[in-house]
Amino acid sequence: MDELTEEIVQGVRAEVEGILQVVTQWAQQGAPGGLEPIEQKIREAFGSVRQRMVRAAIEQVGRGYEGPWQKCQRCGKLGKYVGDRTHTVWTVLGPIRGVGRAYYHGCGCGGGWMPQDQKLGLDAAGHSLVFRQVVSLAGCLGPYEKASETLWEMGRIFTSHTAVEHVTEQEGAQAERWLKGREQKGVLVYYFREPSRRAVNFRRREQATA
Repeated sequence: MDELTEEIVQGVRAEVEGILQVVTQWAQQGAPGGLEPIEQKIREAFGSVRQRMVRAAIEQVGRGYEGPWQKCQRCGKLGKYVGDRTHTVWTVLGPIRGVGRAYYHGCGCGGGWMPQDQKLGLDAAGHSLVFRQVVSLAGCLGPYEKASETLWEMGRIFTSHTAVEHVTEQEGAQAERWLKGREQKGVLVYYFREPSRRAVNFRRREQATA
């Protein structure tokens, strides 16, 4: 068992032991507050352990360094490794801060890229796919400020209202392109959406035309 695995196992054990102590005391005191304090305790448990597990998964993937030169997926020309860049990876299990990844630049299209981001499915802001899906769903249900509060209350997902707005607008634009593509192919799409914000709050059903 390596050091990181042992650290995670010890963290899980400590969390479980702490919860059991709280449950025992709560039961001995006559269950004050009903199940609410126990539900809250269990829901909030393992937060740091979950984040360490996600960090371990990212570290297993590696920082994305694949030699001094790498081919750009956009233009096909070679880009040069110019150093590492650190950022925060935003997940539904919490933000993973200080993640380092290799950065390549100088290809024909003039852009730069980070192989680790591509492997992990992150957008330019470091948002994971599941994070984008959950945040955009919340963002289309009401004001962005309220959405960020709801995400924290319901799932302990930490994000700002500006991030909710950014993600929802991006996902909404992608949804619109998908819808237009389906319509161009002759597929009837039934959905509800809010055009002014290009929200992703729509219900869609497909039916192939004759």
